[in-house]
Amino acid sequence: MKAKGTTPKSVVHENAPEHPYKKYESHPYWKRIDKGISDLVENQDLVERGARPYIVGYLCKMLLKPRKKAKRK
Repeated sequence: MKAKGTTPKSVVHENAPEHPYKKYESHPYWKRIDKGISDLVENQDLVERGARPYIVGYLCKMLLKPRKKAKRK
């Protein structure tokens, strides 16, 4: 649980290294995915092993990627 008076983490972390997912930072998915990851980490349901922008960016990319149609036999 969050302690009263704490401020949430920024969506784009100031000290984060440059990442290849910059174009997704303004997409609404970015904030929602970042929030979901924060909740999971806070509840100790998830351990982050990579930089947050890489995680969020990759998930945005996968969600926005056009689906391929399955080939029929």
